[in-house]
Amino acid sequence: LKVLEGESDETLGKQLSLFQEAALPDLGDNIKCGNSLIGPDYFAGQLMPDDEELKRVNPFDWAREFPEAMRAGGFDVVIGNPPYVRIQNMKEWAPLEVEIYKEEYAAASKGNYDIYVVFVEKGLSLLSERGMLGFILPSKFFATDYGLALRQLITERQALVEVVDFGHGQVFEKATTYTCLLFLARPPSLVVRYATVTPPRKLDASQVAFKSIPSASLTEERWIFATNREKLLADKLSDYSMPLGDLPTRIGRGSSSGADDVFILRQIGNEFITRQGEAICIEPKILRRPIYATDYGRYWFGPKSGEMIIFPYNVTPDGYELKTESEMKQHFPETYNYLLSRKRLLETRKQFRSWYGFSAPRNLGVHDAAQILVPLLADKGLYCRLPESASGFCLMASGGFSLTVDSQSNLSTNYVLGLLNSRLLYWRLRSISNVFRGGWITCTKQYVETLPIRTINFSDPAEKAHHDPMVALVEQMLDLHKRLAAVQGSGEKERLQRLIDSTDQQIDELVYKLYDLNEEEILVVEGIG
Repeated sequence: LKVLEGESDETLGKQLSLFQEAALPDLGDNIKCGNSLIGPDYFAGQLMPDDEELKRVNPFDWAREFPEAMRAGGFDVVIGNPPYVRIQNMKEWAPLEVEIYKEEYAAASKGNYDIYVVFVEKGLSLLSERGMLGFILPSKFFATDYGLALRQLITERQALVEVVDFGHGQVFEKATTYTCLLFLARPPSLVVRYATVTPPRKLDASQVAFKSIPSASLTEERWIFATNREKLLADKLSDYSMPLGDLPTRIGRGSSSGADDVFILRQIGNEFITRQGEAICIEPKILRRPIYATDYGRYWFGPKSGEMIIFPYNVTPDGYELKTESEMKQHFPETYNYLLSRKRLLETRKQFRSWYGFSAPRNLGVHDAAQILVPLLADKGLYCRLPESASGFCLMASGGFSLTVDSQSNLSTNYVLGLLNSRLLYWRLRSISNVFRGGWITCTKQYVETLPIRTINFSDPAEKAHHDPMVALVEQMLDLHKRLAAVQGSGEKERLQRLIDSTDQQIDELVYKLYDLNEEEILVVEGIG
């Protein structure tokens, strides 16, 4: 194509007539069209394949189309940008192929995979003994369940050579996709080169700072690209603690009504107003206050939406159940009549068990006893303490998760809260979680419940001496945030903020002592080492 660049039709015609030959070599043996993931055996057993299906599937025979390369054992180089398509979408227009992929590829065997993982497996199978593969693709498979089979395949072969992780930086202008450059090789590699890069307009490979990571340190469970120093620190944290989920604790995602325009009301004086502006009659005892992501932050809790949500459930220490229709008619007739007037709309929801219940009433019993709120996304520790009684609230799905620390652990809830909000545990969470645009990370249950919580031997006075000061500092922090929310003057706000910053620093320093970190390890956590 470069030969033809800048040439006019007239000039090109003269060249062709003069030399009586094509301006370009014949590319027929180089450029092929077909479904590279499906072979000719797709139609095995069918005497007369359907023409329309044959055209749509377009199976590809690698041995026939590239005989020279296949006889040599495969390609020396495979490069590309595979398509990123969730299998749920493919089921709508290619259901048969989806089933074939599940049967033929290990990478497609786990749940709702993305098609790019299949391309990686296929590309790896096409490499010669000295071959290398380079793809740009989403980095989500480093930690997702559907990426497990592909991670297993790559780690077993020690095929991973290099990763350039763009993190939350965006490579493609018209799509928000968290991508990386993945380099694999047929010859086993004992060391993986890893780098994080914020995409500039032009990537200069000579300016990328790689760190070397032993291949053996990458487990199939999830890929954490940590240096020996970072891995040693992570192992040290585990030695002093137990995972949050083993304390024991209960962690639950917020609920979804599936029809917020019906269930959520605004209270103005003694009146309740729908989102459409209609004044309605509702029994106040059936209402709760919804909690959204904007209602809390680091140590502070302050719902401010002014909204209420119809809560047609009975919650007990053993769980929860939807109020029966007869109970609704008898004790909450105005609410029942209001919901009945919206029954047709409620029945259009994609998911629900009872027409007047939530579409996803998750963990209502857990939320009623909850002590700590966990956000969906965070750029630092953003955990907050719930009031003593959470029964007047309803945690929404957008509000994240609730956390309850079982009293059997003997650990104060405020002690756990201080650890979770510390720089140390945020560092740990960031090292295992997904990173999004702006540096925000996911705080989903699968990551948060693994955080190492420093246990305390309360029969040892020296151990107890670590626990109680943490509780006191967190209580001071909670009080300072309440006072900050109440004051009006800028001077007083500034003074309180300085006290908050100082208390925060004291908590971090105490956490470092709890986990016995030395100066070098502290520098790693604070991003200096």
